[in-house]
Amino acid sequence: MSDGPEDVRDDERQLQANFRRVAAAQARSFGLMRDQVATLLGASQNYYSGVFREGLLRSFLRQVLPKNLEVSTGFIYGFERVPTSKQLDIIVWNSAKHSPVFRCDEFSIVTPESVIAVISVKTRLAAQDLVHGLENLYSVAVLDFAYRHRPRPPTLDEERGHLPILKFLVSYEGATDITKTLMGMSEFYIDVLSREPMVAVPVMVALRDLNPFDPLVEHRDRVDRLFPQMVLSLDETKTSILSGFGPPENPHDESPKTDYGAGTRRLAYAYAQASRLTTPLEKMVFSLLQAAYLTLGTREVSGVSAWGDFDPLSGTRAGDAWEIKPGTGVPLINPLKVAYDVNAYHLGRWAERQRGDSP
Repeated sequence: MSDGPEDVRDDERQLQANFRRVAAAQARSFGLMRDQVATLLGASQNYYSGVFREGLLRSFLRQVLPKNLEVSTGFIYGFERVPTSKQLDIIVWNSAKHSPVFRCDEFSIVTPESVIAVISVKTRLAAQDLVHGLENLYSVAVLDFAYRHRPRPPTLDEERGHLPILKFLVSYEGATDITKTLMGMSEFYIDVLSREPMVAVPVMVALRDLNPFDPLVEHRDRVDRLFPQMVLSLDETKTSILSGFGPPENPHDESPKTDYGAGTRRLAYAYAQASRLTTPLEKMVFSLLQAAYLTLGTREVSGVSAWGDFDPLSGTRAGDAWEIKPGTGVPLINPLKVAYDVNAYHLGRWAERQRGDSP
């Protein structure tokens, strides 16, 4: 096949094959060093080998992210108004514009407004590991809504506000059964939304108010503050799960469903991904760089294109970073089991606006 514009339209060919080889070698080095430490320390020292694996990933991220971002381990502080997060394996935060609450070497306690992304690192994706990792990420979602959520859409002269904190669950060994992992995520978040009105309210309002064919940024942001961007592995299984909207549209359905319960016009969904062009690690770095550059106000396409495998000159074909496997979607919300009454909430908001108590 000749080199030229036609290559951009070839969805089966990597546009930046040389970079793919370098990135794949970096991913393999993770596995090699992981295995060496596990061999030396043995099963009785899993804690220490686990600490090493977290440090290994932090070291890698420091190499690929802008230098004015900090990559730490620690906590996000709730300032005695919201519960402080659980201990987080990796926190990517903007140290150029924010001071930490506390810092000692790699350990930091940071403000909610400073955080760009958090990562929970696990050895494997067994059921207990999955739940523990999602619990850690959920402790961040509460802070995200409390300190970073803008309660109304920005006007033309306002900033968008804080982006949602990206949340990733990374395992060194992938899922033995991707269907069980997807169902585990579904059960976890349906349970959370059934008992936690602080997050159920903004998510349900977004799913009720959005345009199902073109959701506004405000509505997407509300949903993204709760759910993980990705659940992924660094091994040969290439486990990759992406959160998004659902159910998937059926192009042959002439009368698509418009209410999935309690007035919702879309639902939050999780999907398995293929890794034909980019690995799960590359997909994660692609998302991290996008969020980092948006936060820093940096206009850069070429660096992001390398990890997303799209054309840096035209921007054509964004690799497979957002592609999903058909037929793998599971809902992350059951509108009939949420922790509040949608209609009562909307009626209450209307009454507040009439009284002038609310913007």
